[in-house]
Amino acid sequence: MSKFFFFFILTALLASCNKSKINEGESASEGSGNKVLVSLDQKSCVTPWGETLMSGETRKAFKQNKTANCATTCESVSSELVCQDGVLAGADTYLYNSCEKPKCDCKVDFLAEPVTLKHGDYIKVFSKNIVECGVCSDHEVQRQCVDGVLTGEATATHQSCTAKACQDCPISATEVLKHGASKDFFKTTTGLNCDPAKKCESSNVKLSRTCTNGVLTGDSSFNKLTCANQLCSCTLQNATYSSGSPVTYYKKSTVSCTDNFYCEDASNKVTTSCQDGVIANLTSPAYSTCNQAPCRCTYKDANGVESIIDDGKSLTVYTSPSVNCGVPCDSIKGTVTCNKGVLTGNTNYPSKSCTPASCGCKFGTQMIDDGKTIDVYSNAQPACGSTCAAAKGTVTCTKGVLSGNTTYTASSCKEQTCDCSYTNIDNQIVNIANGVSATVYSAKYASCGLTCDAIKSTVTCNNTVLSGQTSYKSSSCQPSSCYCTAPWGGAYTAMDAPNHLNYPTTFYKQNMSVCGQLKCNLIPNNTVKYYCKKDGTSAIWVDANGATVDPKLGEYKSSNCFDPTCNCQAKVGTATYSIMQSTTKYLYKTSSVACGQICDSGDNYIAMKCNDDLSITVSPSTANMSTFTGTNTTCAVAACPPGDPTSTPGVSGGTGDGQTGDGGGTGGGTGDGDGPGIGFKGRGGGGGSGGPSVSVLIKGTEKTAPKTACELPWGGRITNGSSAVAFKVTAAPAGKKCSEYRVYRMCFSGTLTGDATAVHLDCQETP
Repeated sequence: MSKFFFFFILTALLASCNKSKINEGESASEGSGNKVLVSLDQKSCVTPWGETLMSGETRKAFKQNKTANCATTCESVSSELVCQDGVLAGADTYLYNSCEKPKCDCKVDFLAEPVTLKHGDYIKVFSKNIVECGVCSDHEVQRQCVDGVLTGEATATHQSCTAKACQDCPISATEVLKHGASKDFFKTTTGLNCDPAKKCESSNVKLSRTCTNGVLTGDSSFNKLTCANQLCSCTLQNATYSSGSPVTYYKKSTVSCTDNFYCEDASNKVTTSCQDGVIANLTSPAYSTCNQAPCRCTYKDANGVESIIDDGKSLTVYTSPSVNCGVPCDSIKGTVTCNKGVLTGNTNYPSKSCTPASCGCKFGTQMIDDGKTIDVYSNAQPACGSTCAAAKGTVTCTKGVLSGNTTYTASSCKEQTCDCSYTNIDNQIVNIANGVSATVYSAKYASCGLTCDAIKSTVTCNNTVLSGQTSYKSSSCQPSSCYCTAPWGGAYTAMDAPNHLNYPTTFYKQNMSVCGQLKCNLIPNNTVKYYCKKDGTSAIWVDANGATVDPKLGEYKSSNCFDPTCNCQAKVGTATYSIMQSTTKYLYKTSSVACGQICDSGDNYIAMKCNDDLSITVSPSTANMSTFTGTNTTCAVAACPPGDPTSTPGVSGGTGDGQTGDGGGTGGGTGDGDGPGIGFKGRGGGGGSGGPSVSVLIKGTEKTAPKTACELPWGGRITNGSSAVAFKVTAAPAGKKCSEYRVYRMCFSGTLTGDATAVHLDCQETP
C-alpha cells in the first residue's frame, strides 16, 4: 500500500470520527463560526526542486547540478535529505535533485604538436608511418576521447603515413605477374600422362607461386610457364597405335571357309581404341591381322560402296537408282549370288536400291499431288479497294506437269482494310476506319477564355488517305481556367464579373510586426483586398473599384502577417529573468509557508508581468525589484496539524462545487473543486466517498491559497488552468505552415500538459 493511499485512508477515518462527534453534539452548531481542525499528525516537506515528501521520506540531493571539473564526482557533493515532521534538513545547501559530472578531455601528446581532444571527438592516426607495400588506409585508426581516455589501438601514434608502391614480378620477356597475384609454374615443360608421378598436374611437376612485392614465393626450381602431357601409345604384335586412335584386333588370325564365320564377323573382329598406353577391352588371344579364305564375295555399286555377300547368299540389284514417273522399280530389278567367293548373276547392275519418281508438282514452296487442283492468286494483297476474288485463279498437277494460271505467284490472299492512322499529341497511334470522320483539336487544353469548340475540327479517312484538318493532333480537349499570380507565387482562379467580388484575396504590407510596436491587426493600412477577374482571354488583378493593379509593383506583397512572441528582460537583484510577452513570472523568498499563512502576501513574493508593449508591471506596487532577494519559483503551504483551531472539517459526499470545497471526496468527477482552504482541500469528487475539506480561518476571514503555476520552457510561467501556444519547431520546412507544428500547452496543478516536444516560443515560415 503506498504512502499516498495510506494518507487518504487515515484522513477519511479522521473525518468520519469528527463527523460522528458533531452528530453527538460535541461541536458547535451550524453557523456558530467555530471550526474543528482535521489534519494528520506529521507535516510534509517540499524539496528545493518542488517535490513534496511525506514525513520520514528521503531524497538524494546535490549541492551543485554540475561539478566544477571532470575530476570531481557528483557523490562528493551529495547528501540524503530526510523529511522530519515538516523540516527538511540540509535543503538550503543541497538544492538539486540531479548532478552531472563534466566529461574529461584527452591530451594527445604523442604527435609532433600535442593537441587536446574534446570528450566524444575522434582523431585519425596510423599504426605505421611508412608502408613498404600496400595502402595507408589498411593502417588507419580512428581513436576517440572517452572521458579522458583515448580509446583504440595503442600503437596507432603516427599523424601521417607514406605508402610505397608494391613491386610486380617479371616472369618472362613479355609477361609480368602483378603483386598479390598467383600463377602455376612447372618443373618441366613435358609430362608423361601414363605415369601419375610425372604428369603436369602432379605436385612433383606443378606449384602455385605468388608475387609478393617483386619476389616469387615457393621453390625456384618450378620455373617453367607451361607444361604439356604426352599420352602413352599402345603396342600389339609389333603394331604401334597412338593414344586415342582406333585399334582393330582379331581373335583368330586365319579363317577358312569351313569355320562358319569370317574374319570381319563380329564374333572374330573387335574394334576398340588405345587409351594412354592401354588397349580397351583387349582379350587373349589377339591378332593385329586376319587372313580370310576366299569364301565371301564383294559387290561394289556405281559409287564404289562395297557390300560383303556371304557364301550362298544373294543380293537384289537394279540397273538404275531411280525410275521415271509411272515406271515400277521391279521392271529394272536383278540379283547377284556368291558361290565360294565367286559373284554370279546381274553383276553389271550398278545399284543396290531403286526409288520411284514422284508424280507431284511444286508450286512455289508447296507440293501438289498428282491430279490435284489448288487456288492461286495474282497478288497476295490486292490494292486498296480490290478484292481477292478478282485476283483468284487455279493450277492443276498432271503427272508432274503444272497447268492453268501458272504465272500466278501467291497461294493465299488477304484484302486490305484501307483504314487511316495518325500520331496524336501524346505520341499515341489513333486509328480511323475507312469512310469515317473523327473530331480533332489543335491542343489538349483550350486557352484561358476559349471553349474547346473554338479549336475543334474534323479529319476523314478515304482508302488510307486522311484529309481535313490534319495538323490538329489532339483527340480530346478540356477548357482551361484563368489564373492570377500573387507576388508570393500563389495562383488564384479568375472569376467572371461580378462574381469576382465574392472572392477577395488579402495582401499584407508587412509580413511580421515588430516587438514592442503595434501588432499586425493594429498596423494602419497594413492590408488591402484585391480581386482576380476574368478579362476576356486573360486574368487580371483589380481593386474594389475595378481598377487594374499589379501587386508586384506595389507595397502589398505578402500573403500573411505574423506577430512574434517577444520577451521582457527583468532584473531582480543581481539576476536577470526573461519573461514571455503577456505572461507573469512569480518569485518567492521562501519555498513554503506555515499553516494559516499565504505565499502571495507581504514582501514574500514579487509578480512581474510582461505587457504587449514590452513594459513590465510589478506587483505588489510597493515591491522593489533591485532589492528583492527571492529566487524560488514555487511556494507551498504546509499542512495544518490535527486540532489546529484555524481549520474546520469539510462536508463529505456529493459533488465538489469548485468554490467552497464542500462535497469533496476521493472519487473522480468533473471540476477542480479546490476550496478556499489552504490545507487538504476536497478535489472535485463527483460521487466520492466523502473525504475532508479543510479551510483556514485567519482572523475571522477565509483566505484562498494560490494554485500552483507552471514554468514555460522558454522562461516565464502561466497560472494554473491557463494555456500557452507553443511550437515543435522554430522554422517550418519549405512549403509547410507553422500552424502544422502548433500545440496548446495547459497548466494543470503545476504540470505543463501537452506535447513535450513543443518547447519553442515562436516559429518562422519560409517565404
